[in-house]
Amino acid sequence: MRDLKNISSELFDKIRTRFDNVRLGDEKSKATTNPEDARFFNFDYEVDGHKVGNITISLIDEKSLKLYYGRDIIEAIREFDEKNDNDTRENEETWYNFLRGVRKFAKRNLLTFDTRDITKSNLEIKDVRQ
Repeated sequence: MRDLKNISSELFDKIRTRFDNVRLGDEKSKATTNPEDARFFNFDYEVDGHKVGNITISLIDEKSLKLYYGRDIIEAIREFDEKNDNDTRENEETWYNFLRGVRKFAKRNLLTFDTRDITKSNLEIKDVRQ
């Protein structure tokens, strides 16, 4: 396995190219500004500038990358598309491509990948430490 500091930094770079306001937390869930110390990455998933769900990515396990998201994210994407007369499949496909990209990142860094849909809007460290 590669150095977790490098993985954290690369993951931050990957996320921030697409999402604004990425919040970072260290292994004790304390806010940090240093991507190398980050073990939690929290941000809002957006479609055309509209927030449709909150995402938390965890590297706390050190062997696994876990991605937590709200169960209703697909519903929110569909509702947004219906309101704006958008092609629903395109934004849903973008969501699934995002998940695939994070999975490939995990595998490339010799980490397992796990997704969990949740209903809480903000996770606490006890929710992700397993």
